[in-house]
Amino acid sequence: MKTFIVIVAFFVGLAVGADYETVGGNSHRTGYNPDWSGPRDGNVFWTATTLPSTLGMQVYTWDTLCVVGRYTFTPNRITVACHDLMTGDTVWTRNWSGTGKYLPFGCRDGRLYVRDFKETQHDSVFCISMATGEILWRSEHNVGLGIIWSAAFTDDGDLLVPGDSHRIFLLDHETGDTLWSCYRLIPTTGGECICVHGDRAFSWKGASNTPKRICAIDLATGVITDSSEGLPGSGSQQMQFTVGPGGVVYAPRDGGDLHALRYSPATGFTELWSAACDGGVGMQLGVGPDSTLYIPRGRRLFRLDHQTGATLDSSPELTSGDDLVPRISIDKDGYLYLSTGTYSGGGTWNLAPDLDTLWFDPMNSTYYTGPAVGKYGITVVSGPGNVIKAYEPAMGIAQERGSGPVARPALSARPSVFSDRVYIEPGPALEGVGTVTVHDALGRLVREVSFESGRASWDGRDAAGNRVAPGVYVLRAGSSLARVTLQR
Repeated sequence: MKTFIVIVAFFVGLAVGADYETVGGNSHRTGYNPDWSGPRDGNVFWTATTLPSTLGMQVYTWDTLCVVGRYTFTPNRITVACHDLMTGDTVWTRNWSGTGKYLPFGCRDGRLYVRDFKETQHDSVFCISMATGEILWRSEHNVGLGIIWSAAFTDDGDLLVPGDSHRIFLLDHETGDTLWSCYRLIPTTGGECICVHGDRAFSWKGASNTPKRICAIDLATGVITDSSEGLPGSGSQQMQFTVGPGGVVYAPRDGGDLHALRYSPATGFTELWSAACDGGVGMQLGVGPDSTLYIPRGRRLFRLDHQTGATLDSSPELTSGDDLVPRISIDKDGYLYLSTGTYSGGGTWNLAPDLDTLWFDPMNSTYYTGPAVGKYGITVVSGPGNVIKAYEPAMGIAQERGSGPVARPALSARPSVFSDRVYIEPGPALEGVGTVTVHDALGRLVREVSFESGRASWDGRDAAGNRVAPGVYVLRAGSSLARVTLQR
């Protein structure tokens, strides 16, 4: 067996990567993660057996956990599975009623948000502990139907959801209490999207027989402060939009063009340019670190100048059948990871910023799923069947690779949840490594401990002998990592 060693750096001193908290990766829905470099060669970091699913559904990550809904038609239910982002191990699975369809639609600060997907206007919202799968609260309000939409979040973590009866609710993330509601007619049930920029939320408004507009909502009060001019297109509106740097709204119209609208509270909406854009239900655009915009046309992805809408680059054809309906994630260096959004002939692509192709991993039924660039750049994709997969980041976590599934150098830590002391043992691949470093959730060095007689331990104290705060810590020996949780 031929073995390759990937030499990497550990991210000591860097901030925690942005949670892949909602479709589009953040509440601007740009897909951009400014903290981590993602995969470059398509090498699989781990594959794990998860619950069966007929369709691939969106993965959400927080710290070193990732969650996904697993949707089966027979029986007709969605069960939530939580996996360890570092290893793929199953942390918990839940179907809180046993027979319900519990659809994750966002996560933030260790809280997962799910709804019982009844395909009516009467879905309940639940807040779940990411660590344990336990219910923390249930909202008093119901939300609209639709498998596509996901929450948006304010800076302090409160969540915006499309409620029933054409309302938007702002819910307190700690209690589920309603902070305000805002009424506006929505064009098509099920295609809702809310974005946040600064002190405003943005949403579509307009019934099927009236003009479609983007409206701006004051986050403090829930009052609609401004609306754009009507944007030409069809009676429905299910294509989602994105808010780029400087408050520029990129709004693609069903049956029409994409419109770039600059917004400011002082002047309202000003249209900058428009350009042709294809896509469909489930599509999510991308905005790179240089502000350039990525949109689909036919089977290709196009890169547009954000100031003029001019085409800068285009990809080769990325699907073999249906048109491209992408969900895009972008790492800190501007590399793109996207699903094709097709039932067949598609999968996961990695493209350079200029849309040259780097690698492709085939996968069917990606209509409701996209790659999630998580902590350390580990990028997770969940498809149909019973497999969830993570790709190895360009920098951050080393591993030994064989011709089969990934075999990371073993570093065991027991118990994984501890209060007084955790015991650490190296596997054969770590022969000659003399120390283990302990890092907090921000990647900062906490302590270094030595292997003695083939074993090391950590007592939950820093280098100065002070007891550290409870939480998740990462142990590193050579190129191997283990995750432990300290409880007091």
